Amino acid sequence: MERTPSRAPSPTPDSYRSKDARGSVPAVPTIDYKQVSKIHFLELGTYLANHLATATPNHRNKSRQKLTRLTIQQFHELSTDVYDELVRRKNSKEVPFLPVKEEFHPKRNEARQKMATLPASRFEDLSSDVYYDLSRRYPEFKEDTRASTSSNYDDYPAPDSPSNGAQRNNSR
Repeated sequence: MERTPSRAPSPTPDSYRSKDARGSVPAVPTIDYKQVSKIHFLELGTYLANHLATATPNHRNKSRQKLTRLTIQQFHELSTDVYDELVRRKNSKEVPFLPVKEEFHPKRNEARQKMATLPASRFEDLSSDVYYDLSRRYPEFKEDTRASTSSNYDDYPAPDSPSNGAQRNNSR
């Protein structure tokens, strides 16, 4: 007995290939997961600043553990969807949910729309899970943000600072 699939298979890069006018198959654009993920990491970090400061470190271990099982492509899709929803929530509250994208599988479009129904606290939890997994997959992102937050603010004393030699010389 031959089994028929109950739904359309998930799209793969091969399913997007079609022959051009010359009969050759154009190259599928490659995605720089790291570069896109860095944008997601920085934006989620900004959004979650208060949440990350007050949350207990290990309170979401089970859900975060599940994210570690996703392939790079699956995780990238989730990260992109969470990022898109974050941008939607910040910029256009009159848009009720993320728009359908024809190139996405129907299940993914459905999940993107359902994300809009999450209360703010649940969306924060999901965002923090994705943020933590981004930092696990790309530890250099965490190091980059540490380096930028400890920038050169303290390299030069303020003009009215007691440690500023110019100020002391002027007061004599």
